Amino acid sequence: MKDIILITGQNAVGKTTASSYFMQIARERGIAYDPRPIDDFSYLFDQILKDDLSGGYCHYHDWSGERSRGHSHKNGEASIPFVVTHTALSDGMHDEFFSAIASLPKTGKLWFVEWTGGRNTNPPGNPAAQADFSFTRASKMIKVGRWPAQWLERIYAIIHISADIKTRFLLNTKDSKYPSLKESSGQILVRRVTTVLEIFGQDDFSRIEPLFRNAGIELIFDLHNIGDDQFYNELATISSPLFNDFYQTLLLDEEISYSV
Repeated sequence: MKDIILITGQNAVGKTTASSYFMQIARERGIAYDPRPIDDFSYLFDQILKDDLSGGYCHYHDWSGERSRGHSHKNGEASIPFVVTHTALSDGMHDEFFSAIASLPKTGKLWFVEWTGGRNTNPPGNPAAQADFSFTRASKMIKVGRWPAQWLERIYAIIHISADIKTRFLLNTKDSKYPSLKESSGQILVRRVTTVLEIFGQDDFSRIEPLFRNAGIELIFDLHNIGDDQFYNELATISSPLFNDFYQTLLLDEEISYSV
């Protein structure tokens, strides 16, 4: 059964806002869904904790220094926020993330999954420039069998969201989930936010879209967020075909079950 709505794009473009909006629409229409959105951050954070156990060589924090040769949290130093500096963490995250969404329980409910991607645009001298979370790499790794692909058969629809850098910066600083982002000095905050935004600096979703098309995923929507109410208007526009088609799919599945 196709039961996953994948909401994807760079960081700080409105993916979580979109998930919340679609959950509300699903609730209003009586469509069953799991209220716990699945996102890749928790899987990346698991990689951060594993890296800490081996010396903390693939990421850094404000307190550890950008060019730190490893670090530890023996004095209770904060784990969030962090900046990834090595693709090994990205690879580990994607492997676990894709395996997890492929094995989500098939309960007849919709699952909302958020996946962040984009090409790194940090300058070569920046330690964060080595991290690769691009859709280009994801497409390649899935095609050659390095990362799981079974989750593709669960995808019912994809909502790809984009935004310009100014909007992303405003959304990132205004809507951060993590209070510690706002506990630093303004100078440190701006530098870190810019670095993290540039890890996903260029939207290269077009490089993986053919993979989705070839997997038979027909419902792929592109939305552009400019940080105003127009974003909600675009969400409303696609909600009708999105949920109408899902409802028809449920009816078809029920007819097939009865005929069998």
